[in-house]
Amino acid sequence: MNEALDQRGARTVASYGVGAALIEVLMLQQRPSRALLLSDYGPATVQRLRDLLPDTTVTLHDLLTDPPPHATCISFHRLDSSLSNRQWRHVFRLFRAQRILFVSSGVLSVGEARQVRSNQKEMRSRGAVYAGWVRTRHAYDVCGDALTVTVACGLVMWTGGGSSLEPDAEALRV
Repeated sequence: MNEALDQRGARTVASYGVGAALIEVLMLQQRPSRALLLSDYGPATVQRLRDLLPDTTVTLHDLLTDPPPHATCISFHRLDSSLSNRQWRHVFRLFRAQRILFVSSGVLSVGEARQVRSNQKEMRSRGAVYAGWVRTRHAYDVCGDALTVTVACGLVMWTGGGSSLEPDAEALRV
């Protein structure tokens, strides 16, 4: 991720939904000069991150309601399963002026999507609970404004700030 951020001149990166912040700690170790603004929606997680990384700005942030911070790039790393398509369209509208690095958790084939749907019905009948969204390539196509994607081991897309999402030219593997 750091190489892609370097190529785009990202001096300050706001990373959302960082959880354990494993990627972000690695990013800080590799590029200590880059400012990272970390955020999560869980108060306990935010406090743990503040304790773990006292020299890093960590904020409580709700993607659906809070405005984006001032940063040269926004990172949504594997957050796609957390929000519905409608919610993502809303987030992309809120962040439309920002440059975004969007890395998917993965992309399903149509056959895999059918299997997941079948498994969901069976699991619900057993009392299982919802555990996140999964998507096909088409779902990403309709999630953003005129969204076009390239699929590698995951999905990496960029916005130019004020434009729709575009596939990363280097087809980064995630």
